Amino acid sequence: MSPDSTPAQSPQTKAPKTARGFALYVGIDEATAAANGIDLAHLVEALKALTSELAPTAETYAAVALAPETAGGRDVDVVRLALQEPAAVAKVRSKDD
Repeated sequence: MSPDSTPAQSPQTKAPKTARGFALYVGIDEATAAANGIDLAHLVEALKALTSELAPTAETYAAVALAPETAGGRDVDVVRLALQEPAAVAKVRSKDD
């Protein structure tokens, strides 16, 4: 590839990368949560509260993944796909090819 045909890189591509947070995907439905004596809203709030306790200045964001009841696979994989986690999306796309 000649220097003239090298794709342009954004300044963000060249910048060193550092961890800025993490995502925790939890595969559990309301029925399973209820069988464990909790509902999803309380579980999410407990995880957010624990984060605030351990790292008081941390910012949190929670999203509940909605997927068809007929979606097959492990709950955690369905959650990752419903929330468009890049590796989960790539895995599905590679199966379609």
